[in-house]
Amino acid sequence: MKRSDTETEEAIVARARQVLKSHQQAQWLVLALAILMLGFCMWCFLKLMDRLSADNVAPLTQGFVEGFALAFVMSTFGIIGVLCLVRFLHGTLPDTKMFALLVKYHDENEELKKSENTSNKGMNGTR
Repeated sequence: MKRSDTETEEAIVARARQVLKSHQQAQWLVLALAILMLGFCMWCFLKLMDRLSADNVAPLTQGFVEGFALAFVMSTFGIIGVLCLVRFLHGTLPDTKMFALLVKYHDENEELKKSENTSNKGMNGTR
């Protein structure tokens, strides 16, 4: 988030809100990706177990290739799926936490300004 010197406070907060909204949408995509990757790993594992439990046992080289393929699938798609799941469960990144605090403090500051203005108007009207 680059900031120019002429940018107003409202523009900065509006961009921070946009970043937070896009991050929330991206979190659900990360969860879908994690489910997809881990589901693919489970499907491959169950498929291999069905093939190995069948009466016709595969020759040694075919079993080795299937085992190697399963290890490859688990080590790539499984690890990516777990990392995506951890990223989803962790929730916020340090950058988004900063944007969330910026928006929160800006909103609280605006509420304080409004309450001060209404209390000042009430006090000025009684004089």
